[in-house]
Amino acid sequence: LNFIAAALVSYLVNEVYNVQATVHTPEISPSSYIARLDSFTGMFKGSPFNLSFLIALFACLIFYLVIRKTPYGYEITTLGLNRHAAQYAKMNVKRLIFSSMAISGGLAGLAGINFVNGYKHYFELGFSDGVGYIGIAVALIAKNNPVGVVLVSIFFGILEYGGLTVNTIVPKELVTMLQAIVIFFVIIISKVLEKKKFKIAFNA
Repeated sequence: LNFIAAALVSYLVNEVYNVQATVHTPEISPSSYIARLDSFTGMFKGSPFNLSFLIALFACLIFYLVIRKTPYGYEITTLGLNRHAAQYAKMNVKRLIFSSMAISGGLAGLAGINFVNGYKHYFELGFSDGVGYIGIAVALIAKNNPVGVVLVSIFFGILEYGGLTVNTIVPKELVTMLQAIVIFFVIIISKVLEKKKFKIAFNA
């Protein structure tokens, strides 16, 4: 449904809100702005770094507690590892799939407030292109660990923002290539370590 949702948003922006000349909506109300850190701490002066980062950390904490400390989280983990095992354990697989997708969609929407409420202060058509794939890469490298997700996300964020600042000097595609190299490197290293652990366990 990703493409259907994107087409719907495009229709709303162009036809319902009549945004024809530009690719973004009018600015949102100032009361909806998320404060930037440099406005009251003096840190990261001139950067769009804002309080949505704390919201993201809180979301990761809640996610960790739900997944690791609740029966629902155990069911979601079981389903993710082996659907047949979840069915054998009499778990409601359809309900789990629907609820996990709904929660994931909500978190993805929550991520958009960084751009709209904390950075640009308007919705820009296509601003989230490729973000989902970066999220998959982050989860892959972090091995679905919430703490690892935070660290890897910060690393990828630095790469992305760095790519924007050096775009006039080198092509931004170099950042994408660097991300791909990091992903391949992590996959290779993890596979090598898994084989070593297997050999150690087998010899023992």
